[in-house]
Amino acid sequence: MILSLWKKSDKDRNCLIKIDNSVWGSMGEKALRTLFHYHIGSQDISESEAKTLQDELLRTAWNKLLDWLAKQERSTSESRDYLKKHHFHPSIIEQCISEALKKGFIDDERYCRLLVESLVERQKSPMQIKSKLIEKHLPSGLWEPILSELYIPAEQKSILQTQAEKAYLRYCNLDKKECYEKCLTALYRKGFDLDDSREAVARLVYGRQ
Repeated sequence: MILSLWKKSDKDRNCLIKIDNSVWGSMGEKALRTLFHYHIGSQDISESEAKTLQDELLRTAWNKLLDWLAKQERSTSESRDYLKKHHFHPSIIEQCISEALKKGFIDDERYCRLLVESLVERQKSPMQIKSKLIEKHLPSGLWEPILSELYIPAEQKSILQTQAEKAYLRYCNLDKKECYEKCLTALYRKGFDLDDSREAVARLVYGRQ
C-alpha cells in the first residue's frame, strides 16, 4: 500500500494523509514522525501499518469532535461538516457521529429546542426562525412541533410591535409616507406578516403627533 503525506503550505503543522487512492484525514507532522516515523512524501506501508494509522486517525477525529462539542451545542449536520473540514474519511466521520449520538453528546432535538428558544428571545419572526432552522439542515418534522410550542401567537404580536417601534425610531425623521414605507419594508424583510405589519406601522406613523 502507498502512503502519501503532504502539507497545504510550509507553515501548516498538519499533514494530509492518503492511503492508496483515499484521503483518510490529517494529523500533526510531529505526531506522525514520533508515533510512526513517517515523513512528508510517499512510502510503502503494509496493511497492518495502514490499519494502525487509520485507528489513530479515528482517535484523532474523535478527540477533535469532543473538544469542539464541549464548547457549545452542535447539530449532527454541523458536526459532520466539521470533521469533513479536517478531511477525515467518511467511514471515520460516521463512526464518530454514531458514537456521539449514542452517548448523547449530539442531540438534534435538544439543539433545535435551544436554537428556537434563543431566536424567540431575540425577537425573531417565525419566518426568520424557519429560515435559520432550514439553513442548519434540521428536518421540519423535528422543529415544527418545537416552534409551535415555543412561539405563542400573542407573543408574536408583541415582538412585531417591538420591531415596528425600532424601525419607526430609525425612520421617524422622514416624512410620514416615506417613514411608513421604510418601516413596512424593514418588517417584511424580517419575515413578519405583511397585513399585521401594515397595521402596526400605520398605528405608529399616523397615530402619533
